[in-house]
Amino acid sequence: MKNIKSWSLMTFVALLLTSCIVKSLHAFYTKDLIYYEPKLTGNWTNTDGISFKLEPFKDLYLRNIEDLPNVSKVSMKEIDSVFNIHHYHKSYGVTHIKNRDSSWFQAMPFKIDNQLFLDFILFDGGLGIYENEKDLEGMHLTKVHSLAKVDLTSNNSLSIKWLDEDKLDALIKENRIKIRHERDEFNDKFLLTASSEELVKFITKYMKSEDIDKWQTNVEFSLKRK
Repeated sequence: MKNIKSWSLMTFVALLLTSCIVKSLHAFYTKDLIYYEPKLTGNWTNTDGISFKLEPFKDLYLRNIEDLPNVSKVSMKEIDSVFNIHHYHKSYGVTHIKNRDSSWFQAMPFKIDNQLFLDFILFDGGLGIYENEKDLEGMHLTKVHSLAKVDLTSNNSLSIKWLDEDKLDALIKENRIKIRHERDEFNDKFLLTASSEELVKFITKYMKSEDIDKWQTNVEFSLKRK
């Protein structure tokens, strides 16, 4: 996993510039909504050969920090303290593999009105610092959150649907939804800037919408357990 930072960096850039998923500066959940579902852990794949591995985030984290130059200075007690404060022990480490290329994420599970969601954020492979953050390229990068609706239809079937950017963008431009955001005039992409509390209220209201296509998306995966 020594190349995790460089691969994750490229994945982040691709995600930011080309994806059609809604991105947020803040998390889509509040701590009281966190809900760890152990049935999600395991290896999942689809008919296109794309695979996801979900495991306790701490397992992914500990496997990788041995590559850090100052790892000897980081004690397990310090790591446990950070995990407890931020509830990281209730999150998943996600390995996504497509065409032999891998990317890594931290995904926090939470429930709103009994619907399970995952808040995805890029895992940079260390202590929250990009390997080349000191380089000019790294200085221009900020990690963002994305929202995925998750349905575990059985022990062996999993559906993951990301909130679609084009869908939400249309609703914003039609003034059917009001939520704080900033827009990049160069490519007409937007970034949600609402607080986590505001995002939870938005999701709750959005789920009650009668729009049958509200979860229609270009980024979805129907997976089977390996």
